Amino acid sequence: MRRELTGGGLLSPLHFPLLFLLLWGVLSLPYGPLLALPGAAVLTVLLAAGVSRMAGSAWFRGLDRRPARRTLALCLTVLPAAVTTMLTALLGLSLIWAVPLGLVLLTGATAIHLTTPRPRHPRSWPAPPPQPPPASLAPPPFVPAPGRPGTPPPPPDRLAHAREVLTASGPGAALPVLQMAISDPAVDPVPALAVADELVEAESRRAEQTHDDRPYAAAIAVLTDLVQRHPDVPGGRSLVHSHRAQFLMFQAGRLTETTAADDPALAGKLQELFGRTETELRAAIGAAPPGSADWARESAALGLLYCHAGDRIDEGISLIRRGLDERLPREQRAQAGLDLAEALGVRIRREARPGDRDEVDHLLRQVARAGPPYDERAAALRAAL
Repeated sequence: MRRELTGGGLLSPLHFPLLFLLLWGVLSLPYGPLLALPGAAVLTVLLAAGVSRMAGSAWFRGLDRRPARRTLALCLTVLPAAVTTMLTALLGLSLIWAVPLGLVLLTGATAIHLTTPRPRHPRSWPAPPPQPPPASLAPPPFVPAPGRPGTPPPPPDRLAHAREVLTASGPGAALPVLQMAISDPAVDPVPALAVADELVEAESRRAEQTHDDRPYAAAIAVLTDLVQRHPDVPGGRSLVHSHRAQFLMFQAGRLTETTAADDPALAGKLQELFGRTETELRAAIGAAPPGSADWARESAALGLLYCHAGDRIDEGISLIRRGLDERLPREQRAQAGLDLAEALGVRIRREARPGDRDEVDHLLRQVARAGPPYDERAAALRAAL
């Protein structure tokens, strides 16, 4: 109520007495102080009532109500015209002129009021209180499939997905997928070992092209992780040592390519790599069942290392012969024959012995019968000799 009487805060309580004094002073000039008192009082009351009603209608009672709009229209049209008419009449203007002047003012104020667009105040609804976020984004509860109550859905085959990614996108994209599959304690280690072996072989081939051995080493680390998680997987430990030996030989080849031949440190670095390779190959042979295909393959690899890395050619040839004497699959026997022919070729170039060339010819003829790609490799080795 106080804000309505003061025009919503626009008029202080002192404004009305000042308005009364102003009107009393103006009217005292033609009528004198005593006669000016009633006129000033009436005008002050009218102005105060108009201001308070206009403020109350516009600010405190809402313009979306029809009575408030009517009151506001009266305050904006009739009240200014009535006050002006009374003021001009009190100042001495004849009523013949004062009344038409008031009507003109009333008409003009009404026209202005009707043509002025009124603001719209859309109805607003209180906003609902903010809901607290859920404590956790827990997955929805499992709903059993119809017909098989209580049976959970089968877990995703991450190992098969890793193989698909390896085939479609290459080893780089398959490595993290295989890592995730291996981390599952329920993974079958036997097929996982096969996929990890394929991954290492793919990274080995890519390293030969890109000369970057970091993805190659990462793939071997994945294979090592699998074997450490499942130490009893058949052929796992032997395969890890075998790939480590191949990685060391790759590093030796890269070292030879990137280092000058007259570098005095080259021989020492190569000897250190050959020593580590021998350790890995002996570990691979020791982890494989004696007489098995893995044992024969790693024995041949160690024999070739002896032939190329020092003066242990005879020992190397003996290791390869031991593997070739076992019952091996057809393709592995062809590869073992190539390895023995290569080792004999090394001995022929250093110190030819009777019967070495005849044995090499016999081995290469046997290898050529295995078909591609062994026949092409046999022809290339024959040409090199």
